Amino acid sequence: MFSLGKPPTCEKCRSNITLSQYTLRTRLCGKCIEKIKREKEKFQKLLGLDNLVINIIPIYDAHSTSSMENGVRTIEYCYNHPEYELIHELGHFLLSEKTKYEKFVSPPPSKCNEEIFFYSNAILDDFADSNWVEIDNLYTYYMKYVKVILSGMKNIPTQATLRSILEGFLKFYISFNYIIRKDDKKKLQVELTNALEILKKYCINQSILIYKKTRLNTKIFKSIEAELSKFETVKDTSDNKIITKFMYNVLRLIPFLSENILKNEIKLIYP
Repeated sequence: MFSLGKPPTCEKCRSNITLSQYTLRTRLCGKCIEKIKREKEKFQKLLGLDNLVINIIPIYDAHSTSSMENGVRTIEYCYNHPEYELIHELGHFLLSEKTKYEKFVSPPPSKCNEEIFFYSNAILDDFADSNWVEIDNLYTYYMKYVKVILSGMKNIPTQATLRSILEGFLKFYISFNYIIRKDDKKKLQVELTNALEILKKYCINQSILIYKKTRLNTKIFKSIEAELSKFETVKDTSDNKIITKFMYNVLRLIPFLSENILKNEIKLIYP
């Protein structure tokens, strides 16, 4: 925290830090930065990625991201978010190693269709997570995240965009049905079902407001769900083309996405 006339303090331990540290995106003291680095190394080892050099930049705002540019692997981790995000971003590197495909951790092309990128990335997130949730020491972090998300789905903010909620539906339909373990699914079945229904209803209502002809409806969502259900048969693949084909087959069912544009954009984002 920083107030005029007072020295800035670390957002984690509240010790004094220099003004130069505070003006960076980090706002942490050296000790807290090192602690986050050690956490990253611990998770990295559990994932069998300790042979890779993966830089980490703790940030206080925005979403956590992973990237690989010019051979340099980097995670920007928002330390105010659950540790799941750190493991998840490492999961993207795990998926990239498994498929031998760097585009699963590369920034999107600057001229790509942002909407299509984010929808496809929501699905890609499930492939990244499915590779590590079987590890007992890590699964607990996943379930903590799911429970936080479930709580937030009870009341969607009125300012939420159709895109952000549809992204959420694509990701969490797979998560709730094919990633969380059977025991947890059984315990949370009512909450999981209700959450997905809330997301669907919001998307349908928003599409009615935005589009005249290419609207979402219950029938279309059933088709989308049927395609998403095929995740179970492809989740363990090491073939990047199977993953991108799965993305395409789901996204082509969204009525307001032009199929020709979708084909070109998927080829651009995941060449």
